[in-house]
Amino acid sequence: MSSEWMKIIMSIVGMTIAFVLFPTVLTGTASITGHTHITNFTGLSNVANIGPLVIFVGLVFGSAFSGYLGIKGAMKR
Repeated sequence: MSSEWMKIIMSIVGMTIAFVLFPTVLTGTASITGHTHITNFTGLSNVANIGPLVIFVGLVFGSAFSGYLGIKGAMKR
């Protein structure tokens, strides 16, 4: 199997993993931010709320870019 097809397949797998794990990560984040003493830790609430979104966007962007490179390479042949 050529590397272009592997990029396309890994793109699909990456997108699937990102969309399947995101609700679980949000549940964990809600558990962390729901703690009564979270205000004792400076900035933890902000990082915990923004972190999952940054990771999700990074996974989706990386997967989409990998798929783009795979399709672009496959079209050259």
